Amino acid sequence: SSNGRTIAFVRRPEPPVPGEAAQVLVTDERGDGTRTMSTGGSGAPGNADSTRPALSPDGRVVGFASAATNLEGDTLPSGLRLYVRAVGSPDSIVRLAGLGESEDAGPSAVAFDAGGAVAAFTTAESLTDEDANERPDVYAHAVAGRLAVEPAALDFGTFTGKSATRTAIPLRIANPGPGPVTVHSVTSAAPFVHRGSCVGRTIPAGEACIAVVSFAPHDLGRQTGTLEVKARTALDGTVLASGVDLVAVVEEPSPPDGDGKGAGGDSGERSGAPPSTRPGTAVLSVSPTVARPGSVVRIQGSGFTPGERVTLTWGTAGPVQQADVTPEGTLTAYVPVAGQANAGPGSVTASDGRGELLAYTGLLVAPRPG
Repeated sequence: SSNGRTIAFVRRPEPPVPGEAAQVLVTDERGDGTRTMSTGGSGAPGNADSTRPALSPDGRVVGFASAATNLEGDTLPSGLRLYVRAVGSPDSIVRLAGLGESEDAGPSAVAFDAGGAVAAFTTAESLTDEDANERPDVYAHAVAGRLAVEPAALDFGTFTGKSATRTAIPLRIANPGPGPVTVHSVTSAAPFVHRGSCVGRTIPAGEACIAVVSFAPHDLGRQTGTLEVKARTALDGTVLASGVDLVAVVEEPSPPDGDGKGAGGDSGERSGAPPSTRPGTAVLSVSPTVARPGSVVRIQGSGFTPGERVTLTWGTAGPVQQADVTPEGTLTAYVPVAGQANAGPGSVTASDGRGELLAYTGLLVAPRPG
C-alpha cells in the first residue's frame, strides 16, 4: 500500500511439494495477520500458481494473476486469468480477464487508482466489440462494490402501553467489496426512525457504517415497516438496494388493581427486561459473551437508579452509548463491538453523569475471520 502498512507477496512451498501451488498473501500492521488472497469462495487455496500481486494505494483491494481453476466455484479450463478482491472479504473475488499462456504484463498484474475503484491491466482477450485485432490492449475496469445490511430483520419485541420507552438497535451497512460504494439514502417510516451519519459516506471494501433504528410506540397492536438502504458504485453509479424488515408489538396495559398498578406491574415497559434489584447493587450482563469485531451485543442491566441516564463505555475507547433507566431500575442497549477491537478479554462499564462507576461486565472478543 502507499503507506507501507499492507504488503502483498507470493509464497511458494519450499522445498517444492507436489500438489501445492504458489499463493498470493497479504499482511498488514492492523492486527489482521497474514491471509491468503488466492482462494475460492469455499476458502480453499488455488490449485495452481497465483502470482504478480498488486495492492490499491489504500491497501483494501488486491489484484493478481492465477492459473488456478478453482477460484470461481465451477472448475475452469486451464489458462491464466486476472482477479481482484477485497482484502477483508473472502467471497468478493472478481475475474477481470484472461491472459494468454505466454503473455508478460510485468511484475504486477493490475494497477489501481487511489481508492481501488478502477483497475488497469493489459490483455489480448477481446473485452469490447471494437477490439478485433487479437493484440494486447490496455483496459480500465470499474471495480464495483456491493451492499450488505446486517441483520436483515430487526425485532424490537413486545411493549406494554403506548408510553413505553423508545428502544434503539444498531444495524451494520457493510460493503463486502471489492470496490467502494457510497450510501445514497437510508429511509424508514414512523414509528420506526433511523439516525446516523451513513448517508453520503463512501464505504471502502471490507468496511461498514453503523446506523441506529429506533422504535417509539404510538399505537397498539403489531407494527411492521421496512428500512431501505440505497448505495451507488463508484464509477458507473449503479444503484444497489437492500431492505431490512422491522417489527414490534404493543400490548394494551392490564387494568389497574387495588394498588393502582396493573397485574403485570407498571405499564410503559418492554417485556423481556432483566429483573430489577435494589439501587446500589447495579449489575450488567452481555449477550453473546463471545463476539467478533463489528458485531452487535445486547447489554442488559438491573439495580440502577430509576430515571437516571447511564453512559456505557467500551473498554478504554470512551463513551459509546447512553441508556435511560426504566422506573424498575433496568436498562437494555445494543452496542456495536469496535471494528478494530483486539482479540481477547474486553469489558463494558456503566457510569453515571459524574463519571462514577456503577457496574461492569466482561466479554471475549473473538479473532477476526481469516
